[in-house]
Amino acid sequence: MSNRVVDEKNKDVLADAEAREQIRTVLDRNMLVEAAAGTGKTTGMMERMVALIVSGRCRTGTLAAVTFTRKAAAELRSRFQVALEKAAAEATGEEKKNAQRALSQIDRAFIGTIHSFCARLLRERPVEAGVNLEFSEIEEEDDMILRSEAWQLYVAGLIADDPGGVMPEFERLGLNPDELESAFIKFAGYPDVCEWPDVCETKPSFSGEAGEAGRYAGKMNTYKKKLPRDAEKDKLIPKYKRIPRVVSHLSDIEDPRELYYLMLMFDTSAGIVQRVWTETGNFQKDDAGREKERWDAFREETARPVIGAWREARYPAVLKAFRKAKEIYDRMRFDRGVLNFADLLMKAAALLRENPHARKYFQGRFTHLLVDEFQDTDPIQAEVMLLLTSSDPEETGYMNCVPKPGSLFVVGDPKQSIYRFRRADIEIYNEVKRIIEETGGLIVQLYSNFRSTGEVISWVNDVFTPEDEGEDNAGKVMLKFPGKPSAQSPSYIPLEKAPGAEEKGDLHGLYQLVIPEENGKRESAVEYEADLIARTVCAAIDSRMTVTRTMRELESGVKTELDYSDFLVITRNKKDLACYSAKLDALGIPNQVTGGSSLSDIPELKLLYRFLEAVLKPDDPVALVASLRGELFGVSDACLYEYKKAGGLFTYRATVPEGLDPDCADAVGDAFNLFIKASRVLTRLPAA
Repeated sequence: MSNRVVDEKNKDVLADAEAREQIRTVLDRNMLVEAAAGTGKTTGMMERMVALIVSGRCRTGTLAAVTFTRKAAAELRSRFQVALEKAAAEATGEEKKNAQRALSQIDRAFIGTIHSFCARLLRERPVEAGVNLEFSEIEEEDDMILRSEAWQLYVAGLIADDPGGVMPEFERLGLNPDELESAFIKFAGYPDVCEWPDVCETKPSFSGEAGEAGRYAGKMNTYKKKLPRDAEKDKLIPKYKRIPRVVSHLSDIEDPRELYYLMLMFDTSAGIVQRVWTETGNFQKDDAGREKERWDAFREETARPVIGAWREARYPAVLKAFRKAKEIYDRMRFDRGVLNFADLLMKAAALLRENPHARKYFQGRFTHLLVDEFQDTDPIQAEVMLLLTSSDPEETGYMNCVPKPGSLFVVGDPKQSIYRFRRADIEIYNEVKRIIEETGGLIVQLYSNFRSTGEVISWVNDVFTPEDEGEDNAGKVMLKFPGKPSAQSPSYIPLEKAPGAEEKGDLHGLYQLVIPEENGKRESAVEYEADLIARTVCAAIDSRMTVTRTMRELESGVKTELDYSDFLVITRNKKDLACYSAKLDALGIPNQVTGGSSLSDIPELKLLYRFLEAVLKPDDPVALVASLRGELFGVSDACLYEYKKAGGLFTYRATVPEGLDPDCADAVGDAFNLFIKASRVLTRLPAA
């Protein structure tokens, strides 16, 4: 059969109609659907759910649909109910009865995230799972706070009583417990990692590298009087000024602890501005370039190896401390009766793996499992999924499980596998895909795109043509998907525009905005562009332009009018977002700025920002004077001058000198007291 099937309703060709028909009708085989964004994968999943119910293969109480987010679950639940209502109205005979029964019991179907699904498993069999009968789920933000609290308790215990000698070891290695808190928070987020790599506990010697650093700092010091006073945007000059001062204050540059922090100063990029170096007349045209090359070479060949070797030397002590702190963290969750997201997954997997009778119960409880956004599945989620659908309730190795025919349906796009940092790896996707395929399941692809216009789809296909690499019009190399799938990357399946996805008169396609010469300066160009965007939005709304929003509208040919919320303005950076927002405001277009700095334009917040900057930088006289002169305190320049003449220091910890005019002394003294109070508050309480 050809995979180009006629859509009878629209009399148009739908390229992947056969695959869509298989999703709705082949209900006795497991299936993995590979579907790119905009191809209607959620619709396909919803249609299969309805087909399972209407055909009598599944009841609402035994159906489980797992989504990636709560928002996606709410949308799927709503669409599932609408589709069931439609089926109940249009079906006949036994199918009509099944649809009506499902509607009356629709709340029994599980539609939610993998974490809420695991929580349901644990609540139904808490004894076998070994969890508190009244456990509660802790949100990620609260879990982060709990990890931080556990680390603080661990450190406090070290200070009070340190039988293991951790603090002396930290001192030997130059470790500050406070600096390790964020690393511990990350470490505690991977409880499923049982083995961390071992590193030999040796203290390396860096005498040669220390000598190189000293010589390089000495070379920088010879430039001290030659370097320009104002570095402007040059990043190398400030480093050349600062590093010799730091080296001169080191007690022993060969001490790995001191050398490590010095090398951290080298482990940064340093851009140069040729004009800044040459305008003083002390440097030749190519000197700045040579110094940049010297910096980059030292960074790669000396600084980074030292940093890596010293971190390896400190690693065993850090790992030992993390494990002890994690014991406190685990105990705190147990005592409070809370489970975090990792707990829910791991305890649910252990429940299914170690209790065959419990697994058999759940396999009768949930006969059909549908999983969305499968490319984001991590190893523990895959284990829960395969154990639950396994035809052998005694099998404990989840990669050896053979899913019962028709029990497992997963939808994903391997090209969107981007959550490797959360252990969602494409290798897991490929392994489950292999299991489904080798055990009689189907692998189908959806590639008719309903979301994008033909121009966009053509451009995307051109960019990701299945080649090793290609060149765009500007001659820049663009990496592309391989022609054949590999363990690291899927192949690219070209998209096709679905029939009816665009019509004449719609605002669609890719447009280039040409800025007139008279608006050539950056500020003028931004204003011109922002004004044109605002007017384009207005014109689209005023002309009652329409758009297709849903599959149902696409099928019926009905369109809805554009709304202001249909427009998205994306800029290269956030610097000018306030200008775009102002132009939209001027034409009465409601808008919301995300990620911009428009809040900083509010005068009151500017004052607060200036005040907080001075509080957090007690040794910065410029920040303090800027805040004192502002409207928050209103200390006059004359008063500040008199304060300075009387021997006053511009740090809020200083004492107001005697003999100063009483009004001036009160103004400065009251301000200093407020700075001190704010400093105490900021060190004791979180920012919120």
